Amino acid sequence: MSERTWDSGCKWHFGPAAGVYVGINDAGIGIFRKTPYPGLAREILQNVIDAKDPDVKGPAKAVFELVKIPKSQFPCPSQLSEVITRCHQFYPDGDDGAKTARLEKAAKKWLDNEADIPVLKISDYNTTGLTGVKEKKGSNWTGLVKESGATNKGSGQSGSFGVGKFAPFNLSCIRTIIYSTKNKDGEIAIQGKTILTTFEDDQGIERQHIGLFGESDGKEGCKPIYDPSKMPELFRREDTGTDLFILAFKDEPEWMDLIAKSVLDDFFYTIWKGNLEVSIVDRDASVSIDINKETLAKWMKVYEKICGDKNYKFDAPAFWNILTAPPNERVYCKEVFIDDKKKARGEYELYFRLDPDSSERRILEMRAPGMKIKEDSGFRMRSGFLGIFIATGSGCDSPDTEPDLNLNIFLRKCENQAHNDWSEDEYEEDPKKARGVIRTIHNTIRQKILEEIPQCNETKTDAFGMADFLPSLQSNMGGKMEEDAFRNYEPMPAHIMSSSSKTTMERHSYTVAKKSTHNDQIQEDTYTPDEDSNENIATEGKTSSNNKPKVAKMTHVIPGINENCSNNQGSNVNREIKISNIKAPYDETTDSFRISFVPKESADNVNVRLRIGADDENSRPAEINSVKQHGHNLKCNSKSFEIPHVDKDTKVVITVKLLGVKRCPLEVKAYAE
Repeated sequence: MSERTWDSGCKWHFGPAAGVYVGINDAGIGIFRKTPYPGLAREILQNVIDAKDPDVKGPAKAVFELVKIPKSQFPCPSQLSEVITRCHQFYPDGDDGAKTARLEKAAKKWLDNEADIPVLKISDYNTTGLTGVKEKKGSNWTGLVKESGATNKGSGQSGSFGVGKFAPFNLSCIRTIIYSTKNKDGEIAIQGKTILTTFEDDQGIERQHIGLFGESDGKEGCKPIYDPSKMPELFRREDTGTDLFILAFKDEPEWMDLIAKSVLDDFFYTIWKGNLEVSIVDRDASVSIDINKETLAKWMKVYEKICGDKNYKFDAPAFWNILTAPPNERVYCKEVFIDDKKKARGEYELYFRLDPDSSERRILEMRAPGMKIKEDSGFRMRSGFLGIFIATGSGCDSPDTEPDLNLNIFLRKCENQAHNDWSEDEYEEDPKKARGVIRTIHNTIRQKILEEIPQCNETKTDAFGMADFLPSLQSNMGGKMEEDAFRNYEPMPAHIMSSSSKTTMERHSYTVAKKSTHNDQIQEDTYTPDEDSNENIATEGKTSSNNKPKVAKMTHVIPGINENCSNNQGSNVNREIKISNIKAPYDETTDSFRISFVPKESADNVNVRLRIGADDENSRPAEINSVKQHGHNLKCNSKSFEIPHVDKDTKVVITVKLLGVKRCPLEVKAYAE
């Protein structure tokens, strides 16, 4: 690598603070702190997709490459190290002091020694480069480098808050980035940026927390470097496009896997469509991960295994399998989207596959760029399914009177800062309109899925072994339900007291067991004859409505709770207790539900059952994996769990993990003796 250094006229510039003090906790950087590598990949790649040059054939390309540079090629390392030390001196105490101390330690490690410095170089190709490199504001270049809270992007492009530019700073030990671009007009520009804290320079002047690296503009400001001869060769952009350099990169051992996983999770659709290619390279280790349309299947399998071994959440393969399934195994539709006001907003595409045996009911949703935005799991249907919804907006040219009529453009305005949801509150022009459009998307998907679910006749099912003495609830007494499907189950306990051929049944509730479609569990239907009912037990073709009851009362069986109870009269049975304020939000980070409720009475050994709701009222039991309260495991089986004690009107909070279920509506019921 050439030893060419920066021109002596290039240095770091920090403007006067003007009495405004800023600490180390930058809000923009903080958005991506919890998930730095996925945040980096998402923000970089959506910019690459947006910058695709329509005049160039082939997909947009992005390369994440780890390189090492000598200290001589770092932009004014001694000056920056001194500034970071002064930041710690300005904020020496408390939380800010602890963080500026870590920053100072990193600066001494990388800037005060002679060791090579790790740099992550991120380059895009088949793109337009950044326009307006000599503008003061309002251009792509100034929106990325100089402006705050501005994107200066087109209406259909991703990113509407201007916060994505902060994602790379999380992965620099010294919060310092260099940008280099060459646009279609042949203009070249390079500039560095660091986000630190307010500090006091050697003349006692308080300086701003943001510094820019470049040439002096003759005043207090700093302009980009336009002459390639004033910079090391690594930082020159030869082809049209943009490079971003993360200096003193936090190269964790798994950095390549973390970025690759995010690429596959969030961009598999646009890669599958042939619109994006991504390479992740460690130059020193001679390792490369090249993800494109041809290799997508290979890397899906590789990272499905890696994530499975490490227990990482990785949903991409499930949705990927829908795209690649044979046409007769999935449903695909491409139609014009009609909103709740009967307006056509361009096309959408929908892929989905039904799975009656699955408890999953999820649709992955995205816009035209093909980046994952959110998952909609608020469906309540009897059949499981997975699918992908893409709001392309194709065929809709938004008029001047309604520039966001196009569905893709409209939803861009509804995206939150993290680009992982659509919210009516983000559409400031008319939140009510946004609520209607977002709700109609859900209803449109739901209707398309319902059209594909096979219709079946709703029939009552006899409990195996009970058909000889329970009455038919149909007017036609000649029909007998098929019982073969239930031969693996033992009949429910019932003591028959019969001394004559004419037997009647006392009015009471009895439970009929029937097979669930969910992991062979048993569900219960309770039937209670009306007070005026003359329904009775038919024996040998004769009926009687006047004789005394000859059938013993049957215990109401609650699966997993008291199903082993004796049915002798006088034994304790579980009864439902009233609970209110029931909430069951899903926490994606822990893959668990935080269930809370308020009991209306005090009780010991309270058994709780969960059921997964459905739009057609055909709910089913949830399979329980583990339950915790106050950090301690509670006794549970796959059907229920037990809380040792609850107090009247005192909120109960528990954390529950379910098997094979992500976000879904839950029904909660509690029972006690």
